[in-house]
Amino acid sequence: MSQVILARGVAGTSYLALTQPHVSPGSVVVVNATRTQTYIEGNDYLLALVGVETRLQRMIGGSIVDGQDVLVDYSYELGGSFSYRQTDQMLNLSWTLGSYFNAYLRFLDSAPRLSSGYAYFPLNLVHSSLYGWRVDAPLKMQPGLSLGASMERESRRETIAPYWRHSDEIYVQAEDPAFGAGNLRLSWRRTRLVYDGSVQNVDLHGYDLRYWAHLVWGPDLSANLNAEIDRGGPVERRRLVATAKAEWSYRKLRLSADMGRTVESQGGFRRAPALLQVQARREI
Repeated sequence: MSQVILARGVAGTSYLALTQPHVSPGSVVVVNATRTQTYIEGNDYLLALVGVETRLQRMIGGSIVDGQDVLVDYSYELGGSFSYRQTDQMLNLSWTLGSYFNAYLRFLDSAPRLSSGYAYFPLNLVHSSLYGWRVDAPLKMQPGLSLGASMERESRRETIAPYWRHSDEIYVQAEDPAFGAGNLRLSWRRTRLVYDGSVQNVDLHGYDLRYWAHLVWGPDLSANLNAEIDRGGPVERRRLVATAKAEWSYRKLRLSADMGRTVESQGGFRRAPALLQVQARREI
């Protein structure tokens, strides 16, 4: 069987999983949205196999630009002619304390069983356990200031691609001290994803700084600074994105200004595009 997917806005160097499993080796073709350019594996993108899932990764030094739409053509194996029955069992427990704290626990068992025909590939038995908590708390001694944190742990024992995952986040948010009409948020996050028998792991540290405000005397302002470092895979990946936007409206006239800069590095490649855009629109 063949499949064509449109990958919209391929951002950064994150992996994009193809829709179908069991992709036939050598069948993947990546082109631009108008099919006028064909990209080259190893120069423009990389393919990685995790279990039965094929993943596509944009390369910094290639011809696929950040945020570009691409088409991915490929063939995949159906795995034989068969039917199966699947029994899923799930247990969810949740505990909430006031409006600030929530803890949860989930167990999942999924057991497919072949009922007729013959399957060329093993059916995926899954035993998963997940637990975590989240807290969002305003500080009474400091009005306008709030703190939050979350933690999640998952162990997924399955036939095809077993893994374990850790996710953590901490943030602090404060009212805008300069104009009093906006908010400032600073956060740190980390995600670790480790597969059994694969080097395509994730150890991502992210830092985010965000400001947004609606000023009484005119413009809406927003600014973002995002930094990510992933040391989990074979090649270290770094990404820094800084953006700022101002928008002002008066009756039917709308003015906006956008600025942005992205710095990406992957192995020995580095790319740092910048954007400056000013628009004036009038509704008729």
